[in-house]
Amino acid sequence: MAKEQENAAQKNDSVQKDDSAVQKNDSVQDENSRREEERSRLRRRRKRRLLPPLVMLSAGSAAGVLMLVGGYELHVMMFILLLVLLGFYMLGCVLKYVLDRIDIQSEIHALDEGEVIEKEKEPGEQGESEEPGADTAEEGMEK
Repeated sequence: MAKEQENAAQKNDSVQKDDSAVQKNDSVQDENSRREEERSRLRRRRKRRLLPPLVMLSAGSAAGVLMLVGGYELHVMMFILLLVLLGFYMLGCVLKYVLDRIDIQSEIHALDEGEVIEKEKEPGEQGESEEPGADTAEEGMEK
């Protein structure tokens, strides 16, 4: 009898150790996934930081080439080029802001999907019971 109790205790200890090992493994995986998500978020921010200058320089180079081909005078060309650069820099900033807002909204939406909110049962509302015959057994006892 004592050996059976010792064996049962050892099995219980090994099951608890296995459960704790699984929990540690899950927490390590969760931590790794959080780190990876943070790294990808930082990479996207670094890439987006360069968006306004890219838009500005692309528009400026196109405008400069078109004005050279069009035969504009130098001081007129510089003034127009300055306006084009400023305008397209602002447009790039707006584009960056919109993309950041979309990214934030998608993160919020992804976090909301993970949460499950259960509806509370109202009194008198009949729901599914855990046991298939539980409702009928209770009704039979009442009669």
